[in-house]
Amino acid sequence: AENRSESKQRQTKVCKPLSRQDMEEAHRRLLRWFVNGNIAFNQADNIYLWHFLDKVAPAYFPPSKYQHVATG
Repeated sequence: AENRSESKQRQTKVCKPLSRQDMEEAHRRLLRWFVNGNIAFNQADNIYLWHFLDKVAPAYFPPSKYQHVATG
């Protein structure tokens, strides 16, 4: 028999679109992750990162490598 946490993990969440402010904050957090983790920016094109983001945050679209992200 499955326990309650396993059952919860299988539930599908309905994601609403992110507000502009939330999207900008998500961009800043992603940028900080790259910089503080010393991760090469070309990893933003890594298909496995995109698969991961699509699964855990389908409402989030990371900035392109040509888009400036303010870190303010």
